[in-house]
Amino acid sequence: MNTVLNRHNVVLFMVLGMLVLLSFWMQFGLLEEPNTDNTQALANDPDYYVEYFTSFGVDAEGMHYQLEADRLVHYPLDNKALLDRPHLIQNPGGDNPTHIYADSGWLFSDGDEILLTENVKVIRTMPQGSGLGGAATTERMRIKLKPKQSKR
Repeated sequence: MNTVLNRHNVVLFMVLGMLVLLSFWMQFGLLEEPNTDNTQALANDPDYYVEYFTSFGVDAEGMHYQLEADRLVHYPLDNKALLDRPHLIQNPGGDNPTHIYADSGWLFSDGDEILLTENVKVIRTMPQGSGLGGAATTERMRIKLKPKQSKR
């Protein structure tokens, strides 16, 4: 009988010991270091979208412009916005506005500069009687929306 109790105690001690080891392994062995690359990628996920975006402005020279896009997607990490199908009109409502179209573009953080990409088309109208105007195409165009005023 004494040997049965001793075997019973040994088996019980071994099971308890295995449970303790299993709990330590689950507590410390299963923990993983957080993936910093993944958290960095999540930090630059868009924080808002604007459908049918329109913005108006005036540059330092007093020239008016209007910026439209089918969609604006803002990225908070670098504070810039992706534009889908942007359309820039310089001197809107004037006698000879300039229209600039593109498939996509980027509006930078200060709002003073835009980079138009993919199938950029510039259409410039002229006053009546002074010529036909002009059109040009390119793949990339950087435009200063609010150039610094020149010193005179």
